[in-house]
Amino acid sequence: MATHTTPRDEVRTPPARLDIFGFEPTPARVEVIPRSRRWRVSKALTNLLLAWLAIPIVMFIPPHFPWVLAAFGIGIFRAWGYYKQRFTLVSMRGRCPKCAHELAVEKPTRLGEPHRMVCPNCHQTPVLAVDVAGLPAAA
Repeated sequence: MATHTTPRDEVRTPPARLDIFGFEPTPARVEVIPRSRRWRVSKALTNLLLAWLAIPIVMFIPPHFPWVLAAFGIGIFRAWGYYKQRFTLVSMRGRCPKCAHELAVEKPTRLGEPHRMVCPNCHQTPVLAVDVAGLPAAA
């Protein structure tokens, strides 16, 4: 899901850690952007509108019904994804708790709750725990 950042977005660096059950958690450096309700609703409605505006176009492509259903469903799926996006993870750097391999996120993405990633070295799934409770809400 594309998450665009602009120069006026306020990037925060809350405390974070990478955790795998049975191993000592390792610290991580993260940059996140708190997303306001207004931003989330506008992105959700824009995606819903674009997908649903495609319905009159795709309904002429045989077989007609599956394309209409797909455009309808994609609109709802993308809108729900943007509406849930309370924080955008701009970047992350840390080490895998099991093998100490350097892990990084360079492309902005939705911060999952919990945010799981896969270590390319040991193939474990560390969980990124970000302390967003201390962050002030976005305006």
